[in-house]
Amino acid sequence: MTHKRRAPLLVPLMLAIAASALSVPTAFAQSTVGDPGSSQVDWLDVGMGLATGLRPLIDAVEGGQTINKGTDGRLTFVLLGSDSRINSVSRTDAMLIMSVKGNTITAASLPRDTARVPRPASMGGGTFPGKANSILKQLLAGTTVDGALNKFDLVIENLLNIEVDYHALIWFNGFTTLVDKIDPINVNSERQIYDGKHVDQNGSPPGVFFPKWNGYALYAWNTGSSQYCNGLFKQYSDPLAHPSTWCHRALPYVRTRHGANNDDWVRARRQQEFIASAIKAVSTAELSGLVSTGQNEGMGKWITNYPISLGSATDLYNALHGASLGNHVVFKPSQFAARIAGTSSYELKLPEIRAWAATYLK
Repeated sequence: MTHKRRAPLLVPLMLAIAASALSVPTAFAQSTVGDPGSSQVDWLDVGMGLATGLRPLIDAVEGGQTINKGTDGRLTFVLLGSDSRINSVSRTDAMLIMSVKGNTITAASLPRDTARVPRPASMGGGTFPGKANSILKQLLAGTTVDGALNKFDLVIENLLNIEVDYHALIWFNGFTTLVDKIDPINVNSERQIYDGKHVDQNGSPPGVFFPKWNGYALYAWNTGSSQYCNGLFKQYSDPLAHPSTWCHRALPYVRTRHGANNDDWVRARRQQEFIASAIKAVSTAELSGLVSTGQNEGMGKWITNYPISLGSATDLYNALHGASLGNHVVFKPSQFAARIAGTSSYELKLPEIRAWAATYLK
């Protein structure tokens, strides 16, 4: 399967990560440094009169292309964030299942240190070697990235006994490109993050600091003297008293996992909340302009099988409009996983995670 141009209105969902998807040509382009104070792209409240009035024409031109919700009547995405600044397939440290039904968005995160993930019978059965964040790379053997993503959908369907409708994979530069289209994204940071090890950009001093804050503004690029966050807060005993050293860049916010009260499970929950905040951050703009952005700006920063069309964009708008994050879970110990003795990995408790999925994802 070859990469094709895809629809742009997956933006708020894929921004978790991992974030969203606009298009998928095979070439790769570096993201352009944007102005941290740039204006928002306003599209989520696209006028319903426009959608209703143009829909018959859209369907006639495009053949009635719409969102496929499968047999369960809900729209379910697998969203993957690649731990890479380029478009190679590396570890997928962000693995989320996002599902929309009615006015409720449901989110489930698969932690990176999960191991012994069941392999579907169609793939030979048993379990995958290594950790869950290496499965996509394993599935890439003998196929394309698109083919590997299709197989990963089957892995999640088998793991949770659910239907997956679409998937999306995003790289670092793609995430920043998308955030730049809608920032600022205001988040309610539930805890202070003091990560002295996180490197925002190779060559930059390590360290990021985010305060515990309601309505904390995040951007594609840092708002201080440097576009990257650089650990300058560490020279002060009380970083809270020096807001000029705080990090306002979205990518480190969804990636950091070190420091007090911070780990991969906390990060996964933070990613879910970031997606919810990203959905709220956007408002009305010209729909055709976003479609054009999706067709011309992506250039290998993301991959998705969500179809491109103005009709599909309208349908996704309808699915997301008025919805909020209602059910969410991180499949972490001790309720949903147990430590594998002698390792840093955890094995899922299949009855427990499948019971949760049966309640909230079906």
